[in-house]
Amino acid sequence: MRGILQLIFLGIFVLSFAKEWTVKVRGQVVCNRQVVDNVAVELREHDILDPDDSFAFTRTDRNGYFSIKGRENEYTSISPYLRIIHDCDMPDRNGKKKCRRQSDYKIPTKAINADKEFDMDLINLNIKGHSEKQICD
Repeated sequence: MRGILQLIFLGIFVLSFAKEWTVKVRGQVVCNRQVVDNVAVELREHDILDPDDSFAFTRTDRNGYFSIKGRENEYTSISPYLRIIHDCDMPDRNGKKKCRRQSDYKIPTKAINADKEFDMDLINLNIKGHSEKQICD
């Protein structure tokens, strides 16, 4: 029992040294020169030793715009990125899109703890992101 209490105390002590990092990003999403509404946009942070953290989620509006803000507590600087799940350039199968693309876009370090939102401007989903993955049902 004493060992468990020591581990809990150590965990609380270590967590007290974590720093809060904020990221604010906005942009507009297009595919085939058309705005794309209702696309999933997730703000994530790359971790080395454990799975990446998701710290905010939104969807594009009817004009393809999004604005997302998140906070993360870490001991060292964070490596944020946007993950966009979409079906741009995905073939139809029997009239239905069965697969989607998961596109990751790096966010520059100057966007971390910045006073203003970082403007990613136009994100063209026809162009592959920094990391791509296909997700099929």
